Amino acid sequence: MPLGGMDEIRNYNLSRGIVMGYVPYKDFNMVMVPLFNLAFALPLLISRTLVTFRITSAVCWVLTYIAYYKYSSAKIGHELSTFVSAVSVIFFHQYNYNSMVFLGAVLFALILQKELTYKRAFLLGIIGILAALSRQTSGTILLLMGIFFVIKAASSGKKLRMFISYMSGVGVVGILFLIYLLETSSFMQFWDYCLFALFLPGGNGSLFTVDSVPALLITAAGLIVDVASRRKNKEASSLYHILLGVALLTIAIPLVDEMHIVFSGMWFAVPAAGAVYDKAKDKLTSRIVYMLVATASAVILIFGFTNLRGTQLSDKYREFKLIPVSAGITEGYGVLADHNKELEDQGYHVTVFLHEAAMLSVMNEEFNPPYDLFLKGNIGTVDAQYYWDAALEQENAVILTSDEYYVSGWQSPDGTLEYIKDHCEPVAEFAQFTWYMPAEG
Repeated sequence: MPLGGMDEIRNYNLSRGIVMGYVPYKDFNMVMVPLFNLAFALPLLISRTLVTFRITSAVCWVLTYIAYYKYSSAKIGHELSTFVSAVSVIFFHQYNYNSMVFLGAVLFALILQKELTYKRAFLLGIIGILAALSRQTSGTILLLMGIFFVIKAASSGKKLRMFISYMSGVGVVGILFLIYLLETSSFMQFWDYCLFALFLPGGNGSLFTVDSVPALLITAAGLIVDVASRRKNKEASSLYHILLGVALLTIAIPLVDEMHIVFSGMWFAVPAAGAVYDKAKDKLTSRIVYMLVATASAVILIFGFTNLRGTQLSDKYREFKLIPVSAGITEGYGVLADHNKELEDQGYHVTVFLHEAAMLSVMNEEFNPPYDLFLKGNIGTVDAQYYWDAALEQENAVILTSDEYYVSGWQSPDGTLEYIKDHCEPVAEFAQFTWYMPAEG
C-alpha cells in the first residue's frame, strides 16, 4: 500500500513514541488500551521504520489467518474456508488493535471446540484479558463472555473451579499490567484516557459509510443462519459462535465503516458461506470453488499493483524508507514538514493542528503529543482549550492549520480553527495550509 493512510501512520507513531522513550498515558495521549502499540513497538527497537511496522503487521495477519482457517475449515470444510479467507483479504489493509480482538475471538472458538480442562480455562482467561487490553469495549465484552463460556462448558461439579482457573489467567496478566501502570506513574492517566473520557458528551462521534454495507449484509445473513441452526440443534458451539460474533460486531460502534464492520463480516461469512454451499453444492464443484479463490487472489494482486501506480521509493524521509510514496505526499506534506523544520531551526516552536499532524512528525523524526493525535475523545477529560492555550503560550509560537481542518479531520475538537483565527494572524501560506503567529496584544 502507498503511504498516506492516517490510521496506519497514527498507530505507527504511537508505537515509535514508546521506542523514543515516551510512556503511554503519562507522556502522551492514547485513548486505546496499550497492548497493540506496546507489542508493535518491540520490532521498532531493531529498526524504527514504517516498513518494520508493516512486516510485523504481515506476520500477525499470517498467524491470525492460520487460526481463522483452522477454525473455519472445521465448520465449513477446507475449500470454502480457503475461499472465505481469500476474499476477506481484499477488505483488510493493516493489522490493528481490532485485529487482535478478532484473533482473541478465533482462539476462544478453537479452544471451546475441545473438552474444557483447567489448563484450557486458564488459557482462555489469559486470552480474555489480552483482548480487553487490545480494545477496552469489544475486548472487555469478550473477557466477560469468557466467564459464561467456561461455566457453561464445565460439568456441574467443576463450574466453580473452572471459573477460578479462568480468573487466575485473567489475574496473572492483569496484575502484571497493574504493576506496569504503577511503575510508570501512569495509573490515573490510563483511566482518564481509556475510561472516563468515553463518557464525555460528543466523544468520537458516530459515522456510517456506504462501504460498510457488504459486510453488514454478510453479518446479517450469517447471524440468521446461526440463530436458525441454534434453534434446530441446540449445540453449544452454535451459541458460542453467535455470542463471539456479537462481540466482534461491537467493534463497529460507533464507527460503522468497512474498516470496523469487516471483522463481524468475516466471522459470519463462515455460516453464510456454508448455507449457500448447502443450497448449491451440486453446482459448486471443487474446481469452481478454487477458480473463485484464484479470481479473488488475482483481484488482490491487481488492486495492489494499481495502487502502486505513480509512486516511487524515496530515501528522503528515513522512517518511510522502502515505502511507496506518491509525488503528492512529498510535494505536499513534504513541503510542510520541511518548512516546519526550518522554522524550528530558527528558534520557533511549531504546533500542528491538522488531521495529518502525525505524518509531519514522522517526516521530521519528531514526536509531538498531544497534537499528533488531537482528536475528539482522545485527549482525556481535559478541555481542548487547555491545549489551544498551551500552544499559543509557547515562546516564539507558530501554528500550522488549514481551513479544511474539519473537512479532512471530522474528529477534530470543535472550535479549534475558530480559536486560532481569533487569537492569531496568518504569516505564510502553502496550498490550503496556513501558518499563524499569536496576535500582538
